[in-house]
Amino acid sequence: RISMGSYIERTALLEQDKTSLEMAEHLTETLEEELQIDIPTQEL
Repeated sequence: RISMGSYIERTALLEQDKTSLEMAEHLTETLEEELQIDIPTQEL
């Protein structure tokens, strides 16, 4: 049984990870557009 506190904490961490991933993907896209190079996403 998970307490509500740890559930919220875990959800917040997952959201944080998702946001970081989206930011990394966005940054990669921006770099690719500006530098006209293809950065393999797997490397991130």
